[in-house]
Amino acid sequence: MSSPYGVVSSYVIFDVTASGAGIFTILYTTGAGTCQVIDTLIITVNPPLIADVGSDSVLFCFGGDIQLNGTASGGDGSYTYAWTPNIGLNDPTSANPTVAGINTTRLYVLTVTDSLGCPAIDSVWVKENPAILLDAGQPESLCYEDTKQKLATASGGTETISLIS
Repeated sequence: MSSPYGVVSSYVIFDVTASGAGIFTILYTTGAGTCQVIDTLIITVNPPLIADVGSDSVLFCFGGDIQLNGTASGGDGSYTYAWTPNIGLNDPTSANPTVAGINTTRLYVLTVTDSLGCPAIDSVWVKENPAILLDAGQPESLCYEDTKQKLATASGGTETISLIS
């Protein structure tokens, strides 16, 4: 904005996304001749921070556990990790916590923060399969030409039950 007395206010928009990573110098000038004022601003744009949990979904057997695999790259320096929710996690501030005892399917979100406070997020669905109950019945003796079939009963789990004889 201008007035008869010179510049009253001005601004510069610096587009971080368009500039990419690097060090940039912005030179400000105002006035003319002996009344000219110059100032500079140095802006450092760090590489983008990336959080990665690998696969979008994982599963484990009832009563077992599974380790989540969080990684970070880019950004600036050291990283902190925060998994939410912390239900079933042995250490929600670890990059690679272990999940156990959730008895359901749950979305875990990893937030990675670099030393400048810049965040990045990724998530993974974790499923603990239901308990498998299998009953092969009582021991039996069958005659050689007996046509009686012995059947086991199974429930729970998510896979097909196979008979191995």
